[in-house]
Amino acid sequence: MKITKMNEEIRDMFREQPVNVMVTLNEDGSPHIICTSGEKWIGDDEHIIFARWQMNKTGENISRDDSVYLFVFDAEETKSFQIHGRGKFVDGEKIKKEYNLDFPTGRYEEGLVVEISNIYYGQYGDRTNQKFEG
Repeated sequence: MKITKMNEEIRDMFREQPVNVMVTLNEDGSPHIICTSGEKWIGDDEHIIFARWQMNKTGENISRDDSVYLFVFDAEETKSFQIHGRGKFVDGEKIKKEYNLDFPTGRYEEGLVVEISNIYYGQYGDRTNQKFEG
């Protein structure tokens, strides 16, 4: 599978915005939508990591279908990106080593690692809904 990498604009938007939206798929195919306002990191330009905190339904969905969709937006700039990927829950110590992050293992046993497969422009002028090619 070809992985799409984030650029500086997407990284900055992800880091600076206090809330992003995450969608996983329920068993019946309907969306399960949550706001991700907790701790989050960029492991590298191909992986996004979230601290696992009260993600019970999200975890249940990912164990059955690992599809994860993220909506990263800057309301002030009226820009957004849709990130599609595959998620898995990973032990915090492994995250610390694999991504060289200061993952807070004292607070969280594991994190959700999302491997990015595709990025699309969300609301973004004449590029709205087009595939981001990095």
